[in-house]
Formats: sequence, structure tokens, C-alpha cells
Amino acid sequence: MWEERGDFVEILEMLAQYRSVRRECALARERIRGEEEVLEVVREGYERCVRHIREVEEFVAGVSDSRMRVILTMRYIRGKSWQRVAAAIGEYDESYPRKLAKKYLANLPKSPVL
Repeated sequence: MWEERGDFVEILEMLAQYRSVRRECALARERIRGEEEVLEVVREGYERCVRHIREVEEFVAGVSDSRMRVILTMRYIRGKSWQRVAAAIGEYDESYPRKLAKKYLANLPKSPVL
């Protein structure tokens, strides 16, 4: 290998730089470890989000009352206003679907699915 690297001067430069290159490698390794830790935290957060989304979607899909399922889907999954939810179910008063949803959710068993 040394013969392939060139002359005596190049070899001396390589030897002189060894310790600083070694430190640079150690720092790079530490940065990589730090980034891996950050990546793991981000991955865990992402997985929590995915679980939460799945649980909410499964909860709403499991609502047996189709009208309530539409109300919950439009408001909480699609993010529609109560006015738009009311219009979608044939009502004009936005408080009607809001009250229905509140009553439905208040009457769920004490140990909720979510």
C-alpha cells in the first residue's frame, strides 16, 4: 500500500495527519450516533402518530350509527366545520351535529377505545 501512495514526502504527510484524521473520524462517528438517536426519536414520534391515526379511524369506522359515523368522520377526520357537517346531514343549525356528537361521546363506556 505504501508503495502505491507515492514518494517519501507523501508518506510523511500521511503520517503527520494520522492523529488529526483519526480525531476527525471519531467526531464524525459521534455525529452519526447523535443523528441516529435523533432519527430514532423522530421515528418513534412518527410511529405514535400512525398508531393514533389508526386508532381514531378504527374507532370512527366502528360506530354503528351511520349518521354519527358521518358526523365524526366529517368533523374529526376530514376537519370540516360544524356548519358543513350540518349541511351534509341535511340540517341548517350547526349546533345540531355538535350536540349529537357531544352526547354520543359522553355516553361511551368509561374505558374508551382510544
